[in-house]
Amino acid sequence: MNDSMTVEERIVAKFLEKLRSDQSIPQEVFARIQSLCKEGRMADVQAILSALREGIRDYAKNSTT
Repeated sequence: MNDSMTVEERIVAKFLEKLRSDQSIPQEVFARIQSLCKEGRMADVQAILSALREGIRDYAKNSTT
């Protein structure tokens, strides 16, 4: 994190850091959340919930094949 980041950007960066380091979070879920960040949509709660659902679905598909 750098000093030029806004408070919101710092919070999102810290959130992503925690997700990345948590081994119980499937990579597919992390990837979906990370793409929301790149799109600047982390303030959109519905988008976050949708990304979580899609990531979990992707994980389920990958773990059963």
